[in-house]
Amino acid sequence: MVIVDFVITDAPAKTLIGMKIKELNDRKKDDPVVNYDMMENAGKGEYILDFVLSEQNGGKVSTVERNVYRYKGYTDSSGHKGILLFAISQRGYGDDIVAFFGNLKKRG
Repeated sequence: MVIVDFVITDAPAKTLIGMKIKELNDRKKDDPVVNYDMMENAGKGEYILDFVLSEQNGGKVSTVERNVYRYKGYTDSSGHKGILLFAISQRGYGDDIVAFFGNLKKRG
């Protein structure tokens, strides 16, 4: 899945990515799969968050999801400020979860 979104805000991209990281850290209490890596190009106001999470059904992991979010500060020609979000999401289900993680590892 591909996601493109725009949030009108005066907040910098670093604030939004910080909120997402807090959400992921909070989720770690109940989700054993959650992990993330953040990369930044602060000079350009760009941040990339690469993360995985899961859903459980009956105490067993039933779905895993990898997301890569790119946050970029943006100001239009009228001076309106906001954050652009470009994202991709991939999922693995049930018996395919092991292969899903294997493919992620190969892609590095």
